[in-house]
Amino acid sequence: MKQRTDPMHERYLAHIRSRRVSTIVGIIAIALGYSLLAVPPDTSQEWVLVRVVLGFIFILVGFVMAVVPLLGSLFGTND
Repeated sequence: MKQRTDPMHERYLAHIRSRRVSTIVGIIAIALGYSLLAVPPDTSQEWVLVRVVLGFIFILVGFVMAVVPLLGSLFGTND
């Protein structure tokens, strides 16, 4: 016997899945940002500036994607 699935429950599960994917992508972006900030000593000065700027951008984007929703769920926001 096949039961009808509740559309609200399916929407909730899709929201949870997308939030988990967003968190994983955010953590990967943070790791990539920190790896870009690890500049070897023999790197030319122009590339150091590019790597540092990109590193901080990736860390900021990763923070927004991963940490902000986790903090929101801890403090009781719905989104």
